[in-house]
Amino acid sequence: MFNLIWASLEKYLAGINTIYYSPVGLLHRIAFKALPVDASHFLVDKYQLNQMLSTRSIVMSSEPQKKPSLINIWSNIEYDQKSNSDKQIYHIAERSIDTNVYHHALYKWTALNNTKLEMDSIKNIFMNTG
Repeated sequence: MFNLIWASLEKYLAGINTIYYSPVGLLHRIAFKALPVDASHFLVDKYQLNQMLSTRSIVMSSEPQKKPSLINIWSNIEYDQKSNSDKQIYHIAERSIDTNVYHHALYKWTALNNTKLEMDSIKNIFMNTG
């Protein structure tokens, strides 16, 4: 197997100790580290092998992502129609439902319990994370 898959690469690897590779197709089924080089050595004995999901990973920055300076969180949303002080109807939140059917009591949308608590927890995590 070594001769079939790896031997032809050896001439290009003189002086190389570390190899990053991303096998494609059926090659992902090959345990490259376990390929026998000779009767008593494996490929892993000769090289530091680093299998990657994609060779793109090699050039990607390893710096940690910076924390965003601003986030938007919504909770405790009221989905039903409301009247303001001028008796004008407005929608707090829109939804796709037939308005002729909506007025039926079965289709009343109530606020989700504990969403404000959840929002406050997320806010605290964001504010306290470095």
